Amino acid sequence: MIRNIHHTGQSTYLSAAFREARADELFGRSTTLLTAVQAIFDLMRRRYRSDYVYRAAIANKIFLGRHSPATTTLLSELRVWRSKADLAMLNGTSTVYEIKTELDNLDRLSSQLADYSRMFDRTYVVTHDGQAQPLQSVLPSHVGVIVLSKSFTLQVVREASSNADNIDILTVVDALRRSELVEMTRALCGSVPQVPSVRLVAECRQLLSQHQARSVHREMVRLLKKRRAFMRDDFRSVPEELVPAYLESGVSVSEWSAITDRLSGTCIGEIMDT
Repeated sequence: MIRNIHHTGQSTYLSAAFREARADELFGRSTTLLTAVQAIFDLMRRRYRSDYVYRAAIANKIFLGRHSPATTTLLSELRVWRSKADLAMLNGTSTVYEIKTELDNLDRLSSQLADYSRMFDRTYVVTHDGQAQPLQSVLPSHVGVIVLSKSFTLQVVREASSNADNIDILTVVDALRRSELVEMTRALCGSVPQVPSVRLVAECRQLLSQHQARSVHREMVRLLKKRRAFMRDDFRSVPEELVPAYLESGVSVSEWSAITDRLSGTCIGEIMDT
């Protein structure tokens, strides 16, 4: 929706959703998209705490609230072995956040945490009040627990402990892009093997497997941080309800203020009439 509104001023999906929900009766045809989206998020925050609500809390309260975008990188849906990490933050170390909402089951949690422990220094499960106590009794000892309270605050109920010495180098190699793998090999080994392209990954993997896990982890953090670079001013025009959406939209940071202007200048009636 963000991409479509930005590029064309319209969104077929949003138009259909607004008609289905009778948004003109709920909000009024002259209400702006931004006001409507903010109201919808507030409703979700109170009555339907989906994965997106948790992502918004982490992005605003930890990424923007506790850290600086200039020194911390936030990545979503990062592939880690057989799993995809909901959110990962890279600064002086690596921290992964696995979200388990009131709407989720825990069927895959143990395998997800096992995969994350092969790559990240600190691992947290972010969940709701009712799940915090049961989880603490079954989670690995190094995994922390954060609760998203009813008042929309994040409370650490168990701190994560450092795991950088126990990461699996092959898992790190598997998660890196080819160019990142080459850069890591050059940084840690001094040079890159002069072999045919089809053998390069295997040769780099073999060389890196001889290094200490913490050294590989440190270099991994440096490389992953380069994937996204923001400044705090980049978020000045971003509504806090839409921080995850802007981050994941694929739209250039330089265009974010234009998106907000479009949302602020487009009325529900205009969208519903398309």
